[in-house]
Amino acid sequence: EAMGKRRLIGVYVGWRGASIDVPVLEQLTFWDRKAVAEELGSGGVTRLLLELEGATADDPRNVFVVVGHSFGGAIVVRALADVLTERISNASATDGGARIFGDGVLVLNPAIEANQVLPLVEAARARSHVADQLPILISLSTDADGATHRAFPLGQTIGLLTWRQHDLKRSYFYDRQAPEVSIPLRERHLDATTAGNFAPFLTHRLAARAEGEDIRFELTPCAANPAGCEPKGWTTLRGQPAIRGLPAHYPLYFLKTDETVMDGHNDIFTREVRSFVFAVIDDVVRKALPAMAAPRGARRLATPSLLADPALFEARMKTIWANMPADGEE
Repeated sequence: EAMGKRRLIGVYVGWRGASIDVPVLEQLTFWDRKAVAEELGSGGVTRLLLELEGATADDPRNVFVVVGHSFGGAIVVRALADVLTERISNASATDGGARIFGDGVLVLNPAIEANQVLPLVEAARARSHVADQLPILISLSTDADGATHRAFPLGQTIGLLTWRQHDLKRSYFYDRQAPEVSIPLRERHLDATTAGNFAPFLTHRLAARAEGEDIRFELTPCAANPAGCEPKGWTTLRGQPAIRGLPAHYPLYFLKTDETVMDGHNDIFTREVRSFVFAVIDDVVRKALPAMAAPRGARRLATPSLLADPALFEARMKTIWANMPADGEE
């Protein structure tokens, strides 16, 4: 694959979060961990990531990808949401579309409420995008994640008992089962549901089907598989809620999967998930390859994202999975 024998440097950003591992009691650390994640994301992490982006931007042969999981995903989203929203709002077709952060941002089961991502979604919806627009944000969440489907909504609901919440009037919010009628966008749904689980944000359904000793990955747009993108978990949101009028080449990818790919909140090192992360980063590296032989400062090749072509994605995933070490192997 394109990654070859490239030199890899990882910068780990974290903090001592879950200090209690006693059942039930550990759930009581939810609010502290979430508060710390939000504080980190709205403070020094933004500055750190911007400095890392600047340090890697001079040479097009460099590839810089930001990845976060759970509350780490919350830190990433909180740190970069305003930056990404501004870049989309200031995008110009003559400049090649919205400038992505580094070479991509990927979050897995992000433990952050959908309300934090709403301005980014609305900014992306309000603009047209170039045909080779690269992904601004990629999110992968699973139906099998009890932490974000049950514990997160419960924790948020308890924490918001003293808040007065309202219905937001948005003409673009509707139910696919009754497309002619706009429905209210409720703050209580936005606040109690993670960004990766919020059904109206979802763009694709990802699944893995066994074929003998092989696996076939299926990536389906929610418009073609609305039942696969319905609300799940502890929520009063019903039907097939969606956002009307998403523009072509929409740069936000909210993928929902199930236990065939990710069987739990922390099940992020399976062969299937590793293959997905590898495919996303490998796609970025492929776009950088032509620039490696170009003069310093040259722009890298701008081609559509692998995720924009489900058939190509599925074929690439099949190859990557076949060459990916099985779980437990080096």
